[in-house]
Amino acid sequence: MLITATTHARWETSLFSGVPSCPPLGAPGLTSPRAAYQAALWGRARLVDVRPHGARDSVVHPDLAPREESELDGCAGPVIVVGESEQQAAPVAGRLAGRGVGPVTVLAGGFARWAQEQLPTARA
Repeated sequence: MLITATTHARWETSLFSGVPSCPPLGAPGLTSPRAAYQAALWGRARLVDVRPHGARDSVVHPDLAPREESELDGCAGPVIVVGESEQQAAPVAGRLAGRGVGPVTVLAGGFARWAQEQLPTARA
């Protein structure tokens, strides 16, 4: 009996093609909107909205107690930074971590993804 082996690289490639790469060393990690919502809902993390006030048509719902960056001095608990995008939030997360706030992560996909997943918002 002759047995032949074939490689199945095609399914392996497609299986792992959607996996995001790890953030660079020292860069803040990402938190999914649903995980951020659950953490804020149960008081396990604070949300910090860093979008400019003039650019906010809607905000994270006030019942989740979103904060401003300036309100976090001396904060020892986990913080999730909400920006319009990950790129907008990452520098703020780095500054907060440098001030000893933390651990600090960034909301994956920014506020747009929060709203897209129909998580609680309110008019600004």
